[in-house]
Amino acid sequence: MDLRVWLVALTMLGFPLAVFLGAGYTVQELSGRIPKHGERGLGMRFGYDAATIERVWTPDDPAKRKRAIDGERLFLKLDLLFPIFYGFALATGILIGLAAAGFPSGSSLALVPVAVSVVADWTENAAQLRLLAEFEARRQLSASLVQIASAATVTKLLALIVSMATVLGLAVTLVVLAMHRP
Repeated sequence: MDLRVWLVALTMLGFPLAVFLGAGYTVQELSGRIPKHGERGLGMRFGYDAATIERVWTPDDPAKRKRAIDGERLFLKLDLLFPIFYGFALATGILIGLAAAGFPSGSSLALVPVAVSVVADWTENAAQLRLLAEFEARRQLSASLVQIASAATVTKLLALIVSMATVLGLAVTLVVLAMHRP
């Protein structure tokens, strides 16, 4: 089998992975966000409620409250850029896979989950920024806004899973097709 096939497949998988890890780490570091020990961020949960938000956003040390809120706000603002990077990386992986495997150009419908994840991520961040302002001002959270943020997070995560599975599936297809070529 041609080495180029393996290089294309590895690029399809490696580029989105490098962007996720690199950009995700950069956003986390630049924000100065203080993750609570043992708590996943809201953006990595399959649903959450007001009590979860309060637990995640309330630091163990009350003296660190202002710093924690400011770090979370900066994280959410920086995180508005993250979908552009991962959306581009996933779309690139999918388009390379479609072209390399010989799928027709109309197959670009495979990009729909990428677009859904980007829009859901922006919705999630906008809702969480609004919730953070409410939380900081009144220590109260709008129930409907919590539901919107939570639904957007779940939608984002599911669309990302489908997008990543599409990239993986195309990479495997490319290798399998190459193995069966004379």
